[in-house]
Amino acid sequence: MNILIAPDKFKACLTALEVAKAIESGIKKSNPDMNCVIHPMADGGDGSAAVLHFHLDLKAVEIESVDAADKKINGIYYTKNDEAFIDLASFSGLALLNETEKNPGANTTRGTGIAIQHALNSSCNIINLFLGGSATNDAGLGIANELGYQFMDAENNVLDPIGNNLIDVNAIIPPKDKSDFQLNIICDVHNPFTGSSGAVNTYANQKGADDDQRSELEKGMVHFKNLIQQNLKIDLNQLKGSGAAGGIAGGLHALFDGKIIDGAQYIAKKTNLTEKIKASDFIISGEGQIDNQTLQGKLISTVANMCKAHQKPFGLLAGHCKLTKAESLELGSVCIDTVRSLASSDEDSFKNASKHLSTLASDVISIFFN
Repeated sequence: MNILIAPDKFKACLTALEVAKAIESGIKKSNPDMNCVIHPMADGGDGSAAVLHFHLDLKAVEIESVDAADKKINGIYYTKNDEAFIDLASFSGLALLNETEKNPGANTTRGTGIAIQHALNSSCNIINLFLGGSATNDAGLGIANELGYQFMDAENNVLDPIGNNLIDVNAIIPPKDKSDFQLNIICDVHNPFTGSSGAVNTYANQKGADDDQRSELEKGMVHFKNLIQQNLKIDLNQLKGSGAAGGIAGGLHALFDGKIIDGAQYIAKKTNLTEKIKASDFIISGEGQIDNQTLQGKLISTVANMCKAHQKPFGLLAGHCKLTKAESLELGSVCIDTVRSLASSDEDSFKNASKHLSTLASDVISIFFN
């Protein structure tokens, strides 16, 4: 019996690899003869480059850079041949900041730009940028500035490349010697650039913005969108996913002809997930929280669709599930079990997630295969 274990991370709790190993330990407790294939997954969110490092034997490159609050840090990205794989969260991520530093209007993506420029200087000409976990709302100005762009106000002054200054951008000055490279912008959300479901109104509060700042940031994003449409003839709100990571996806698409790519599909293809599913008798996937977003192209729905296409049974293990019974049936799994159902509290869910996952996996195998 071949069991494929292909989960996403449990955010702020366990990496995808840690989740997979916990599930494997439970399966082996229930039935030591099961052949388990560990296949950690991601959907373009934070940790995606590390998942590909596991599968593709990428080379880790450590560099000096800055975080979103402009503090010096050492960050890691990965390379293979002429490709670089960069997690935005490793340089401009919310998790790198303390509470007093969280300010999406003042925080910058400059550190991610430093990483991209380092990769370009190291002979990489394909940049794969994973957008999850950002701390910013600068529409990619910080990245673009590090790659040679300047942003000017109406008085022809150079602006700091931060979200608070989007409203004042009057002219976009491209670099004199623009690097020729392919930019793949890989993300896990489909939000437009602006509007009620845009970057600011959906995500700015969780990055530290209050309602007043959110209103000002939205005005800046609308202004920048209009400037892009006027000068480049690109309507960012017609571009699916342009609002990802505080508008970085839209900004980099416009300024560098970046291609916005669905993260779950990208990583599934890169890691040969379809063939692994075909070769398996049962698949176990999961993520920290299963909710309505899960049904909108996130990793679990991608795995579910692949399993259904190849008529393979699968189960889901999660930290918590917010789906209705009808929505759960839509996924088509034989079971959805949660850590929260075993834990005595939310604190216990986080602290002992690995142990509870192992128990859940053991129970699933006992029920369906023993």
